[in-house]
Amino acid sequence: MKKGKALLGVLAGLAAGAVLGVIFAPDKDSESRRNISRMGEDLTKTLNKSIDKKFEELEGRMAGKMKVKAENELLSHKRTETNN
Repeated sequence: MKKGKALLGVLAGLAAGAVLGVIFAPDKDSESRRNISRMGEDLTKTLNKSIDKKFEELEGRMAGKMKVKAENELLSHKRTETNN
C-alpha cells in the first residue's frame, strides 16, 4: 500500500508543479487554460490507469482467497463424509 501512496504523491506533485509552471509561463491566458486542461486530462488518464491496475491486483487477490476458501470447504466436506 505504501507504493500506491507514494505514486499518488508523486503524481499530485507533478500535477501541481505543471499547473504552477503553466500559470506562471508567459503564454496567453487562453493557451494557458488549454495547457492546464490538457494536463488535467493527462493526469486523469494516468490516475485511471493506476486505479485500474490496483483494482485488478485486488481482484486477483480476492479470487485467490475465494479459491482457497472453496477448496478448504470442499476438503472439510469430504472429511465429514469420510468420517460418517
